[in-house]
Amino acid sequence: MNEIPAGGCPLGRGGTCDDPTCTGLYNCLGGEWALELKCPMHDGGTGAGGAGGAQGSGGDAGSSDSDACTPVHIDVSGMTMGCTPGLENPPDCPVAAALGCEESACLTGCTDFFLCKSTSTGPEWVDVAYCTCEGQLIVTQ
Repeated sequence: MNEIPAGGCPLGRGGTCDDPTCTGLYNCLGGEWALELKCPMHDGGTGAGGAGGAQGSGGDAGSSDSDACTPVHIDVSGMTMGCTPGLENPPDCPVAAALGCEESACLTGCTDFFLCKSTSTGPEWVDVAYCTCEGQLIVTQ
């Protein structure tokens, strides 16, 4: 699945044009992000500067959700350091980005979460979770 375009907000996860960082609202159709609604320009016109803060403000959007937090349970036994090559962060992120609340894990911009695991041949990346285009975290191990 492709990343949501820069400035885009996921319609299915509560994205709205009231958010000044959203330039458009997107739906995931067949594994691809499709523009559903282009947002009007907000007064102040600093959309590019605000877009950088969009990921950090993702937690604020969830906080109005009556403090809903379903803990994420991923088996991290065997975790180590030294996996190469490095992850393309995001959409590929370390498992730590998924730990915490299930409701916010897919708001990070990450689509796949990897664990650097010690194996008989040395450290290697293991895919342990992913986000669906509807924003649901799926733990694979």
